[in-house]
Amino acid sequence: MIVIKDLVKEYKKNDNIIRALNGVTITINLGEYISIMGPSGSGKTTLFNIIGGLDVADSGTVEIAGLKLNKLKMNDLAWFRCFHLGYIFQTFNLIPTLSALENVMLPSKLQGVVNLKAMDEATKLLEAVGLADRLDHLPGELSGGQQQRVAIARAFIGTPKIILADEPTGNLDQVSGKNIIDILHRLNREKNVTVITATHDEAMLEVSDRVMHLDDGEMTIS
Repeated sequence: MIVIKDLVKEYKKNDNIIRALNGVTITINLGEYISIMGPSGSGKTTLFNIIGGLDVADSGTVEIAGLKLNKLKMNDLAWFRCFHLGYIFQTFNLIPTLSALENVMLPSKLQGVVNLKAMDEATKLLEAVGLADRLDHLPGELSGGQQQRVAIARAFIGTPKIILADEPTGNLDQVSGKNIIDILHRLNREKNVTVITATHDEAMLEVSDRVMHLDDGEMTIS
């Protein structure tokens, strides 16, 4: 499913070169639940942005479902993200003027799915994450944990092959964080979607098929 080889990414800060990723090489199989652990600044978000086609590595390759991302043009990368990838951002990135239902429906509408079908799937996903009574609520009317559940439902709309979850419990209390982990694991198992989480939450270990550790841009696998 995902083959990453010798990935290097550097940033220039003043007169210093910071190597965010230093030769990362990993393979992730279809349907796996992977947790990538590491402290803040270890390179997790950089790795996610490259896997998600939002950033470009300085060297190395990322191949997903036979597609070599470094060979794709911008329009092709947008198509890849739309049809193959669900991204759960740490800051939710919900559209404030859209209801929970409309936020979840949005990726399907971009894919050209007819409105009634998109609405039906979005409703079922919001029910699955425990928000059946919040369909018409705006993000500003929801708690942080509820907004995160909307973001999770949105990432699963259209059943993408891959879910990237960047610190999905980072802004939540322990109880809300455990609920989010349980939801991700359940949807992973029910829909056979590959879930990759970037986290420093030890509770993720209990549901992960494999745990990878990223520190100073270097990956180790346990």
